[in-house]
Amino acid sequence: TGCDDCNGYGTKGRTGIFELLSVTSSLRSLITKQPHFDFITAQARNDGMISLVQDGVHKVEQGLISLAELARVLSL
Repeated sequence: TGCDDCNGYGTKGRTGIFELLSVTSSLRSLITKQPHFDFITAQARNDGMISLVQDGVHKVEQGLISLAELARVLSL
């Protein structure tokens, strides 16, 4: 339950959900070959990229956001 300050959400303020792609040397080398998107995605994940969904799920597990809010933001 919430209040007037949180518009009934039960939280106040904002928590960001992020996806960050660091261009590693292996990823840079792959990109120059103009591969299919799936190969870039696979290499980025191998290099440690955390996806938007993964970051959101982690924040749900930490209790920072609700699963309903994550679903709303990701339009699931």
